[in-house]
Amino acid sequence: MNDNTSNINNNQAFSEEQSGMTKATVIMWITRFLKRWYLFVISIAVFMTLAYLKNRSWQPFYKSNAMMIIQSGRGYSYGQNQLLGGFSLERAFSDVNNQIVMFASHDLLKRVVEANPEFTIDYYTQGRFKRNNLYKRSPISITRNYVSDAAYGREFAIRDIDGERYEITSEGNDRIQAFADTGSYGKAIQNSMFFIEVAKTAAYMPGYDIKFMLYRTESKVDAYSAGLVIDFAMKGSSVVNVSLMGNVPERDCDFLNTLCEMFVDDNLNRKNDAAVRTIEFIDSQLEHMTDSLENSERRLQDFKSANFDIANMGTSSLYSAYSKLENILSDIRLQEAYLTYLTDYLRNNVDDGAIIAPTNLGVKDNTLSQLVLQYSELQLKMEEVGEKSPIHERYARELSSVKQRMNETLKNLQVSLDIQKNDLQAQMLDVTKGLQELPYKQQQFSNIERVFKLNDNYYSFLVQKRADAQIQKASNTSDNIFLEKARVQMITNFGDKSKTYSSNLLIALVIPICVVVLIEVLNPFVRSEAELLSIADGYGVWGTLRRTKEHDTVVVEKFPKSSVTETFRVLRTKIEYMVQRKENISVAVSSTESGDGKTYLSSNLAAVFALQKKPTLLIDLDMRKPSVSKLLDLKRQKGLSSLLAGDDDVTLDSAIQKNPGGHKFDVLPVGYVPPDPGELIRGERMLEIFEELKKRYTYIVVDTSPIGLVADAYALVTASDCLLYAVRCGRTNKAFCKNTLKQLKSNGISNLGLVFNDVDINKMEYSTYYGSYGAYYGSRKRNNNYYYAAVKKRNENYFDEKEENKI
Repeated sequence: MNDNTSNINNNQAFSEEQSGMTKATVIMWITRFLKRWYLFVISIAVFMTLAYLKNRSWQPFYKSNAMMIIQSGRGYSYGQNQLLGGFSLERAFSDVNNQIVMFASHDLLKRVVEANPEFTIDYYTQGRFKRNNLYKRSPISITRNYVSDAAYGREFAIRDIDGERYEITSEGNDRIQAFADTGSYGKAIQNSMFFIEVAKTAAYMPGYDIKFMLYRTESKVDAYSAGLVIDFAMKGSSVVNVSLMGNVPERDCDFLNTLCEMFVDDNLNRKNDAAVRTIEFIDSQLEHMTDSLENSERRLQDFKSANFDIANMGTSSLYSAYSKLENILSDIRLQEAYLTYLTDYLRNNVDDGAIIAPTNLGVKDNTLSQLVLQYSELQLKMEEVGEKSPIHERYARELSSVKQRMNETLKNLQVSLDIQKNDLQAQMLDVTKGLQELPYKQQQFSNIERVFKLNDNYYSFLVQKRADAQIQKASNTSDNIFLEKARVQMITNFGDKSKTYSSNLLIALVIPICVVVLIEVLNPFVRSEAELLSIADGYGVWGTLRRTKEHDTVVVEKFPKSSVTETFRVLRTKIEYMVQRKENISVAVSSTESGDGKTYLSSNLAAVFALQKKPTLLIDLDMRKPSVSKLLDLKRQKGLSSLLAGDDDVTLDSAIQKNPGGHKFDVLPVGYVPPDPGELIRGERMLEIFEELKKRYTYIVVDTSPIGLVADAYALVTASDCLLYAVRCGRTNKAFCKNTLKQLKSNGISNLGLVFNDVDINKMEYSTYYGSYGAYYGSRKRNNNYYYAAVKKRNENYFDEKEENKI
């Protein structure tokens, strides 16, 4: 039960420590950023200025939208489809999805751009930051007859000279020459750049000075094609939104209106093409029949006038049968004429997309009707997608296949018609033999009357078909409805200004943050307790010593009531806690390298142990560079080195200096620097002396050589109760210290405590953690802070303010 409770307490303590260090790390980084506040001010000022300049050149982009209703097979009154087959719009172009594809076809967009010259010319004025387009507000209009390649996309300036003349200029550079020319309004101007005519508009103002730019038709078509968006207004409906985005909404609306109107007209024109073709074909047949009908009618009238009795005698059944056969033969001839028309159409590769339907001229063959329909569909698909489309080649192959099948079908139909015609001619020959047996006058009248009726019936048939085609053409309406003219819906880049400011502000903050982080990360020295713990390999920080002005003295004895002395008392308590006793303690002090403050730490630690009025000894074991004697201003005499070397004149008692310089602790100095300090320290004699000293003194502090540089300290580290490892703030190399601590860890040195030395609490990044000492102990450096002044006043009786001011 006790073990479980202990584990819980340890876990809680560890969690609290981790939480505290995390908070300390966050505060440390915040203070480091605040320390370099000027970087943020400069960065924000620069990037906010850039954002302001960018927003000065901001131009709104508008979304213009028009609405269309796309339907299938509209425009016929009741019964028309039954009355006339073959004149409706082909299935491929009645499908809504195909209509949408046709809407954005390259050829249609090109015709729209060519319909308005203003679509390929920009008139504008250029300010310091923005360009102001003058669509429909330009003081002049330009009519293009010819434009050279060098003039496309080049900026030209045009200004009024005197109301009658103008000047056109263009700046040059390393690749192109400057250009200048003058002209008169209403008269053509021709030069190496272009052949144009400039005219005044209703918006003309004397002394104008504007710019213009000419564009290729294809480039504007590509631009409109890329920006055109067509989608359904709602799912399941045939209403589509046609939208375009640009910075000249009036021009975009005009483009959309023209596009929708042309699309509606194209749809109607395609439906009318079939009727027009049929009418033209019938007119060509009527032209031949008119003379024949007039001649036969005149012969009949002449015969009746000369032979009145014979004309009223009537005809026999043979003449009626012959007339019926001739009517059938006329239908066959009409079908032959259609087959001839269709054969010539295919042979000449006509691609107008409008073939007369077979059913309109009596050819009742389903296979041919289907092939004609497919042929028309493919022709129109190829026309709409254009030769640049990747599916144009596939349509061409399909068209070739349909054409081949049509030719085969036409040959078969021609053979069938020939068989029918030969059979009719044989029947007509039999009837003719019977008629030849009639009286001559009667035969003559019957022949004239038969020819007239035949021509009259054929003519009436053609006139009726022509009337039907005219009715179809007149009743045709477009399958599509221009539902709503284009209008401006919204500004699409309304939030760009705020985005520019926010993004620039973010960049302005990120850059100095990265700079500060880079500076801090690349800094090779340990500068905070959080950094020290990050390289400590599991070792803890036992104490933190703030910077003092008294680097060369024993502060504990000189200023016993100071806050610095109290931090050494805290460190003493930590050592007692870690070694689990208050007496008979031996402490080794080392560091990564020379200059980390180990001698300052060891001498003051010995002094704070001596404050308990217990025998305390400070051993100077740094035989390579002894510094205890220099710090304490000891007299030069034989010491530890002579003792270890076996000098008979030196005893342990004679080597130890009792309370030198009035200090409250004894010192065992190095004496003379030996030639082989490492061998002396690692000898058995050193351990014997150390064990003897433990018996004499309650507290022993050993100032060893820097363990990061030499291995001398290992001799007494294992024999001591603990090892204090001095790390100097802003002085100790992180990588060097990390490797040294890692080596100590691998060598089994467990009871090691880190002492963070020489911390400047006046620096912003340390004041948060260590400044409370100054406030608590009455440090004058916090007098200008209300919080610390209040803390100081509450605790002013604990420590001597005069000492705090000196230290």
